[in-house]
Amino acid sequence: MHGLGVNLGRNIHLSYEEEKANEKKVIREHLGLTTVVKSVYAYDENIWEFYCGGKGMLDVGMYRGFYYSKMDTPYAFEFRPVELTEIEPDTFEWHDEKGETKEHKGHSIYTKKIRDNWWYYEMNWY
Repeated sequence: MHGLGVNLGRNIHLSYEEEKANEKKVIREHLGLTTVVKSVYAYDENIWEFYCGGKGMLDVGMYRGFYYSKMDTPYAFEFRPVELTEIEPDTFEWHDEKGETKEHKGHSIYTKKIRDNWWYYEMNWY
């Protein structure tokens, strides 16, 4: 990722423990010990998620954080390839009240541009 000068790209030769150790090192060295970031994940070379926490259980809850989008476009994470709706300039959302795309009662995503290439997100499962 050019913004931080780090490469978290997934390496199939690393064990899960090695990947987590690498992730913790990147967070410590580039974001500091007091950061609210709990994990960093490279979806691909264009999208880097910085998960900051949430509440609830795995299938019923809310997760939030921010992400770097190399193409400066909104991203739907686990809900892709859904089409996000722009509700105001640089603010997008998507709802699935009937659980048609996942095996939950419903879910949604809200994302808002913070600055060029950086976006805030909230994902909900209910």
